[in-house]
Amino acid sequence: EKSRRVPSTPEAGWYMRTGDHKGDGVSGVENIKKSAWAFEATAVVAVGGEFGTTLPAPVVGLSMDRPGYKPGYNARAALAHLERTNLPRRYAVTDMAYYPLSKAEHYQIPMREKGWKLVGEVPNRTEAKGVSAAYRGVTLVDGTGYCPAIAKRKDLLDPKGEFDKGHITEEQFAQAIAQRKQLQLDIKEVEKDGTVRFSCPALSGKVACPLRKNDAQAKKNAAKKGAAGNPALPLSVHQVPSKKTCGDLCRQKSVSIAVNDPDAVRFNKYHQQGPAAYTEDWKALYKVYRARNEAANAFIKGESHIGTGDRTKKAMRGFTGIALRTALAVVASNVRLYVNYLKRLRDGLITPPPTNPGGGKPRKKHAVDFTELAGPNAPPAPGHTAA
Repeated sequence: EKSRRVPSTPEAGWYMRTGDHKGDGVSGVENIKKSAWAFEATAVVAVGGEFGTTLPAPVVGLSMDRPGYKPGYNARAALAHLERTNLPRRYAVTDMAYYPLSKAEHYQIPMREKGWKLVGEVPNRTEAKGVSAAYRGVTLVDGTGYCPAIAKRKDLLDPKGEFDKGHITEEQFAQAIAQRKQLQLDIKEVEKDGTVRFSCPALSGKVACPLRKNDAQAKKNAAKKGAAGNPALPLSVHQVPSKKTCGDLCRQKSVSIAVNDPDAVRFNKYHQQGPAAYTEDWKALYKVYRARNEAANAFIKGESHIGTGDRTKKAMRGFTGIALRTALAVVASNVRLYVNYLKRLRDGLITPPPTNPGGGKPRKKHAVDFTELAGPNAPPAPGHTAA
């Protein structure tokens, strides 16, 4: 039955709390507890380096659209102004709506072409779990490139799913993640255009592969690792492809996969460039950065200023008005974030950031009380100028 409610803002769409938030096509959406006719904002939060550690993590980009519509494209729009600068680009940590569920041509490919490294979590979907893609011998499992022998190790294909179902213990899950590391491909180079050059783990001595049994480099590095107490993981002929069917990875010293290769669209959709999923390094990156993003979302929605979470402060119609109000809410939340930071810094409650984290000649210090200048909704005090 079609809803009798008529939207006052036809450019918006149905928002739901679950899934990708896209409510279009849902039967009886008005009966869903958490639903609303709304827009959805995509916010970019600055994290890494000093941001999120010694400095607050501000929102530095924003875009708006219907809920669930083209999330990858909207993320790119929110980042566009940053890419026109020479600011460093490292990891883009997102939820699953962006990586890996966006269309590769909307998000994954252009992001990597611009120098970003994608980090995320793989959804619990059949097409994403296990071997999500294989190209030129590089086998993707949970977004990371592995030796093709991993396809024969069912215990290593989806340990997270098995753990969530209660089929394996936490200790067994940790062991599976550790065993994956020996089959993980070595990254020899990442070019400016996003092209990644992979190398077989046998060449670095991590595994002993029948296809590399006569390779001098593989034997030399395996001996070194063995002498250091890290013996190579032995692979049987049944675990690896034959010489006739193996990919370029098993024949060459390395193999390069370009981000704009038309035959590697699925590969580049699922490939992530951060630490292997569910490792300690991945947790330190993904979990922490995602928490910063969620904290920023909650702060913007707070009712202590002009938060977007208060319905009484949304009495306006039309995309332009709502977009302007949302942008002002983001600016206000950033200002409040740094005013609170400056007050804590003034009161000695936090440790100040490094005076010269980038090295080089220290900047000249100015005796200015920024806390006084950053009073709520107030211009600089008489005799002061804004720095």
